[in-house]
Amino acid sequence: MSDKIIFASEEKIGLVNNRKISYLSSQYLDQYNKARLEIKNKHMWKTSGEGAKFMGIYDKSQSFDPSQTNAKITGVTLLNDDKIIYSIHINEVSGLFIKNPFDAKEYEGHVLHKHNVIFNSVDFNNVNNKLVVSISEDRIESHLAILDVEDSNYRFITEGDSIDNNPSWSKIDHNAVYYDTAGIALNTSHGGVAVGPKFICKLDMDSGSIDEIISDEKYNYIKPKEDAQGNLYFIKMPYKEETKKGFSILHILLMPFIILKAIFGWLNFFSMIYAGKALTSQGANPTKQKEINPKQLFVEGNLINAEKSLNENKRLGEKYPGIAPRSWELMKMAPGSSPVTIKKGVIDYDINDQGEIIYSNGTYLVKLSEDEKEDLIGKAQLVSKVKFL
Repeated sequence: MSDKIIFASEEKIGLVNNRKISYLSSQYLDQYNKARLEIKNKHMWKTSGEGAKFMGIYDKSQSFDPSQTNAKITGVTLLNDDKIIYSIHINEVSGLFIKNPFDAKEYEGHVLHKHNVIFNSVDFNNVNNKLVVSISEDRIESHLAILDVEDSNYRFITEGDSIDNNPSWSKIDHNAVYYDTAGIALNTSHGGVAVGPKFICKLDMDSGSIDEIISDEKYNYIKPKEDAQGNLYFIKMPYKEETKKGFSILHILLMPFIILKAIFGWLNFFSMIYAGKALTSQGANPTKQKEINPKQLFVEGNLINAEKSLNENKRLGEKYPGIAPRSWELMKMAPGSSPVTIKKGVIDYDINDQGEIIYSNGTYLVKLSEDEKEDLIGKAQLVSKVKFL
């Protein structure tokens, strides 16, 4: 197998080249951490020494740990034969950068970066040289925008009280974009913000019309991609809306704390949906908690029990068992036909021109041929974005 594949795993970019997996760091993230280290060293005198101990501001940890940086690669797409575009979110900053994955020393190209904005999934159209990207400017809503890589300007093409994500250009109609979307509204019965089930739409850039492709109030349909024959692929997973029941005198006494916890919970929830990271972690020193909790893991904005899913996949005889629940199904819908299940337990996937599929189950990267034979590429944990090069 000589396939070249690019993927995103937490804050790193992964490359598969001739069956070998290597990991590349973001130069922007490296520069960000370098600047933080310089700032820390510059002000270290304020929190060290006997004076700091006397004033109660002594910092025992005088070294800077890059793992403290809250960073995640949120999108990756092919730009041309040897370049990719990736999106990254670091604390309060998001950016889009051009990278040569085959030459780690080549300087990255800067497309755009902004504060208090999150750039999510991206897809590049090499026919019209346009990049479509999901952008969140208020941490709740997100909408699709078309970005010109040359001048870094973008314009929104969707709007409304919705979460629009995972755009992909049509392989048949080069001016059409598939994406998943969910409505959002104030949930008066439960409090906070209610997010509806996700469904798939197709936006015609020429006419401006939007067609609903598939929806169901019981399921989320996400990550649509079209192949060269016009077949539409997507991931189907159960839609669950959390509800809270019960009320007592204790609830009244604890109401101020419940409200504060609820506010933080919603902020934390949306931080994990868009940035892929919690606002904080459990433990005495949360900035150093990098270990995965096998019973509480957020993947694609969904809380899963990774340990339970892995054990179930093993028990059912999966050749390459992963942490993705079996209810996360990769579907294929041929024109004029009903969707059929291709593979269970899928987090992300891509299709090449030969009809082969590369998918991630959170533990492995596996190639699936048209006759459904599986070919292991390698072990790669928490891969949320994958793309054939």
